[in-house]
Amino acid sequence: MTELPVELRRLRLSQRMNQTQLAKAVGVSKSLIASFETGRLVPKEDTAKDLDKLLNSGDQLQ
Repeated sequence: MTELPVELRRLRLSQRMNQTQLAKAVGVSKSLIASFETGRLVPKEDTAKDLDKLLNSGDQLQ
């Protein structure tokens, strides 16, 4: 699998969402999404599940 930051960004862009839209849909801050996409932080399990569900990515981010 591709590294999480790269894959998250790819999935987000494939859904035509910006970081603010994704953050709002998942219930987190834009800065947290940015931290995931830069590799500074890794999503907690529940957040990763929410991201996978929203981005239709199976369990790629979990």
